[in-house]
Amino acid sequence: MQSVKWIVAAAMMISALGCSSMRAPAVKTDMKDPCYFLSMKQKGQLIGKGQIEDHVGTWYDIWIVPGYVWPARRVKTYVNKAGQSFAEYGQATKYQTLFETSGDFFDWAYDDTLKEFTIKGVPRAWRKYWSAAEKRTEKRVFGWWFAYPWAVLEGTVDTIIRIPVGLGGAAVGTAIGAVGVPAYYMVDSAVVGTWHLGMNAILLPAVGATWNTLIAPPLSLVGQKPAPSRVDGFWVTQLSKDELVSDPPPDRPVRAEDIKALAEWGHVLLVKGRPYEEKSKALAQKALSEIARINRAWEESEKTIREEEKAAVYPMLPDESQKKAMDALKGLRFDSECSLRSENEIRQYLANRLRLSPDEVNRAMALLSLYPPPKVISGKPVRSKTDPLLRSIDIIETME
Repeated sequence: MQSVKWIVAAAMMISALGCSSMRAPAVKTDMKDPCYFLSMKQKGQLIGKGQIEDHVGTWYDIWIVPGYVWPARRVKTYVNKAGQSFAEYGQATKYQTLFETSGDFFDWAYDDTLKEFTIKGVPRAWRKYWSAAEKRTEKRVFGWWFAYPWAVLEGTVDTIIRIPVGLGGAAVGTAIGAVGVPAYYMVDSAVVGTWHLGMNAILLPAVGATWNTLIAPPLSLVGQKPAPSRVDGFWVTQLSKDELVSDPPPDRPVRAEDIKALAEWGHVLLVKGRPYEEKSKALAQKALSEIARINRAWEESEKTIREEEKAAVYPMLPDESQKKAMDALKGLRFDSECSLRSENEIRQYLANRLRLSPDEVNRAMALLSLYPPPKVISGKPVRSKTDPLLRSIDIIETME
């Protein structure tokens, strides 16, 4: 700390000399101010704000110099935020939200999980499986005598899974609603407030002020006066009036009079802009009608063209040179999906061997997807076989 005092004292002594003893060296500059080093006023600006004003009123921000103003304002801002966080414990909204969130978990625990999923779900599942067994028995389907034992298997598996899941879900939902939610709401504001107070209002400003104390005085001694030609946009930036350090607006909760003022201003804007809104709606409606008419005409014309194309393509038989290849593709069930998997190879063949342009290649690929080689139509695949274990897994996966 003693060394820092000597640095500041030296900065003040050299500043007192000012422009009288320090003249600009032989460097080309766009400033008419003959001084090269910072004046006393500019040194104070650098140390206090981390910003410097030149002789024509232009401000410059020095990136690595935070100044003392910003840390001080950070303290003020986040002390207020910390106070607001701790003040939430005295507001009814916090406890209303707590009760609503706990109520949602209780509803899920008892209404959805316990009542609907378990208490009503078990008999509902048994009725479904028993009804299916009854229908199989009435129709005397193959193996009908095994229908009720199979239904017992299905109902038992469903019940074995449904009861513990329902009871466990109810217990978890109750615990969260009764303990978890209140515990969270009791500590969340304190955690946020402590973070704002400890980190944002104490630690970060203290580090910024300490760094400024170390870096600002030496830079004020050797730093030259800023100018637009010496701005790099990173280390030094030129500031507009809106970017200058100024007192931020008060950080306070929104009041009833604020809401009233905003609402009344919104109503004024609504009345004033109503004629223009009506004109805009009329124009939009006219445009939509015209677009719909054009789309209908385009769709009808496109449909006609596609029908003509199909009428020309479907009856077409390949010539003798292509018949063998087409028969082979037909036997392989080479449909549009198979063609898509070989898209890159087909494109390369069309471009390199048949010398087609990119547009022609794209058109040929589109036609291949629309009109793939005919394939042999196979019957509907037989469903997978089952056994008690597979059926149990199916019941669990489809359980509602």
